[in-house]
Amino acid sequence: MLKRVGIALVAVALVGGISALPSVAKSKKHHCTVDLTVRLAQVAVNSGSPPASGSSTNAGTVDGKVCGKAFHGALRALTTYPAPGSFTVKAVSFGPLGSTIAKGSGTGTANPDGSFSVSGSTQTTGGTGSTKGATGSATFTGTQPKDSNVVTEHVVGTLNY
Repeated sequence: MLKRVGIALVAVALVGGISALPSVAKSKKHHCTVDLTVRLAQVAVNSGSPPASGSSTNAGTVDGKVCGKAFHGALRALTTYPAPGSFTVKAVSFGPLGSTIAKGSGTGTANPDGSFSVSGSTQTTGGTGSTKGATGSATFTGTQPKDSNVVTEHVVGTLNY
């Protein structure tokens, strides 16, 4: 059960998927919305016993819309578990035109049917390519079905670049 919760808790990496924007002049500033679906799985336990303690490496896909345009990318995340049911994350997403860096935190809850629910928030802290210097924020909710190793989350937020 703890391994399943650990996979679900990495969900906070979501806003990292916001790097598929066209190049713009450095003097321009844009503010737009993000609406993404993220699917994540734990690929390695780095230390401790996630999610009770320690950290894990996670990988996944990101699909949806960023600034009204279709986005398809990937992400990796380092998730740390300071206490059972809570997590922090540092994530990097990779899209067609660059990468985006994000950090965040959230909580995970075991449900009576054996599934898990996650929720939290993220902050975009930088990027490369077309989102160099990006900032933003988002919230997410997600679920991991019983007997699955993949958590699916819905992320909604804003992006400034």
